[in-house]
Amino acid sequence: MYYWEWILSLGIIIFLFWVLYSLYKSLLMKEDNGSLKFLIIVVQNGEHIIEGIIRQSLRFQYQSGRNVKLIIVDLNSQDSTLEIIKKMAYPNNYFTLVSTRDRQELDIYLEKYIKQDCIIIDYSLTKKDMSQSINTCKSI
Repeated sequence: MYYWEWILSLGIIIFLFWVLYSLYKSLLMKEDNGSLKFLIIVVQNGEHIIEGIIRQSLRFQYQSGRNVKLIIVDLNSQDSTLEIIKKMAYPNNYFTLVSTRDRQELDIYLEKYIKQDCIIIDYSLTKKDMSQSINTCKSI
């Protein structure tokens, strides 16, 4: 009986140390992983790439530990891009879907995020315009 009491006591002590360490790590050692708040992905007719983009974005959120709101903007796609996005959103809405008709409506929508910490990745541009496909809204 004496042997089991020691093992039980040791297990309880280890458990309490683990709880205290977890609290210390989550409360006192809270690191600022950057202040990125929004990741905005603009896509048009990207049925062949959109699923991979969404999966990589969600993996980035999970691995970095950042609480980043993912916003996917469909710029009037004529292929099955919108259906793929809707399929991936169901049943858990891990991201927000916004549909716009043209680039002017897109610019109006993005104005409210320009002053916040965000990254805009534009997959709707042609290959010659890809040098400007990633915009940082505010220095992060």
